[in-house]
Amino acid sequence: PMRAMASAGAVFFWWSGPRAGAACLCGSRKIASGDLSYRMPVHSRTEIGRLAESFNHMGGELKQAREALTDWTETLELRVNQKAETVRQAQAKLAQSEKLASLGSLSAVVAHEINNPLSGILTYTKLVRKLLKNGASATQNPEMLKYLEAMESETARCGKIVANLLAFSRQSA
Repeated sequence: PMRAMASAGAVFFWWSGPRAGAACLCGSRKIASGDLSYRMPVHSRTEIGRLAESFNHMGGELKQAREALTDWTETLELRVNQKAETVRQAQAKLAQSEKLASLGSLSAVVAHEINNPLSGILTYTKLVRKLLKNGASATQNPEMLKYLEAMESETARCGKIVANLLAFSRQSA
């Protein structure tokens, strides 16, 4: 029986003609190479004709699947690019926040460093004014000279802090 079926199949393909087999082979090669728009001609309603219709249907399904994958890939690429941009923006905001935090810390240190000598200068100025109100002169009161020297020193200290801060800002820019 198997030999008879094989013989019948061979007779059928021989009877269908070698062109049908060649068309199937040609069509399968085109699909395999990526030409999913290729369609086999359907000339009859025989098994070969139904095979050609099935082949054409398979090619159409493959083409739709490829288009769906291509669309999905483009959608994913767009989403990835959008997320990457969101991450870049978040990183930029974080960097800006860190800069502002550093600037705030630096400002606090500078304010403290300048406030200390200014407090001393203010105290010495009040003492000198009090001495002058009481009629003292720099020659009569050696403390007044000491206070004026301290004021001069603390003023120079403030100037040095400001000069260092300006030099730092020029290096950072």
